[in-house]
Amino acid sequence: MIPISIQGLRKHFGTTRAVDGIDLEIGAGDLFFLLGPSGCGKTTLLRMLAGFTDPTDGRILFGERNVTHEAANKRDTGMVFQGYALWPHMTVKQNVEFGLTVGKRKGKYSAADRKVKVDDALGMVQIDQYADRKPNQLSGGQQQRVALARALVIEPDVILLDEPLSNLDAKLRLDMRSQIREICKRAGITGVYVTHDQKEALSMADGIAVLRDGKVMQTGSPRALYEQPRTRFVADFLGETNFVQGEVLGSENGRMVIDTALGRLHSSSYPTDMPTKGNVTCSIRPEAMMLDHRGEWGGSTGENMFGTAQKHVVYLGEMAQYRLLASEQVEMKAFELNPRLMDERAEKLNARVDPADVVVLAD
Repeated sequence: MIPISIQGLRKHFGTTRAVDGIDLEIGAGDLFFLLGPSGCGKTTLLRMLAGFTDPTDGRILFGERNVTHEAANKRDTGMVFQGYALWPHMTVKQNVEFGLTVGKRKGKYSAADRKVKVDDALGMVQIDQYADRKPNQLSGGQQQRVALARALVIEPDVILLDEPLSNLDAKLRLDMRSQIREICKRAGITGVYVTHDQKEALSMADGIAVLRDGKVMQTGSPRALYEQPRTRFVADFLGETNFVQGEVLGSENGRMVIDTALGRLHSSSYPTDMPTKGNVTCSIRPEAMMLDHRGEWGGSTGENMFGTAQKHVVYLGEMAQYRLLASEQVEMKAFELNPRLMDERAEKLNARVDPADVVVLAD
């Protein structure tokens, strides 16, 4: 297992800065995600890691080895493409074996050694029973496993995955998430995974970099990014949230006090360098909103409690989604798991949010 260091990496296409000064440290054996909307530079960054695209500036280190301008076939990387890129005329085992017969591995392994390696790779992705089939005889999920086995069989230092689940249906994507993570971890390989799917990244990653316009907006663990976004863009891109504008009034018992249209909100989740006065934006996740269906709270005067008018509710089985109007000025979303007490006719609901869930954004 080796770490990856990306230092001041840039790629310009004419006047377009596809990647604009990115610095990242990826731990050995981590499955690291590059996450962002279309056009943010994540695929260009992945192609530079693979050696398919030459950087304009900066360095890429695999461990202590500088691979910035090294040819793709010398980097010891395995690549899993969005479209699988399997040879249609070859069987599954021939597709997987191909990487052992070309480039610097040509002639390195005997036929018996190649068979052992191919069998091990197919067994790792649990598709050995289809070894003699052609790709067009397999489902999309099975083809994706073949592509993964082909990348793993060469025992690369780094595996690169370019939106590998985007061509699969929703249920199969869910099934493949845990399987890909488990396979990469079992193989002990450092992985870099490109996606625009937030749920995919949150459920699979050891670390995530959120990109926008060729720059890294924030890095961290999935939980840290979701619960502690620093900017409006990151908060909005990673799931759903409510934005509430306010003015900082000061602090009280270690909590920031903010005057908002909902009333005074207390926050224990704010940047250490946050100014002591001025206007701020708060992010409140819909699932962090607690609702009083029975009127047990007795009013809306408690800490971080406010009254709302119920505009709309959608029942989804495991969850109910509410659209609420708070203080006649702020429209908010609230999610409630296992909604046993929901009343679609209710006109008013009290809502409450924990100070830890009122996240003050740096921008």
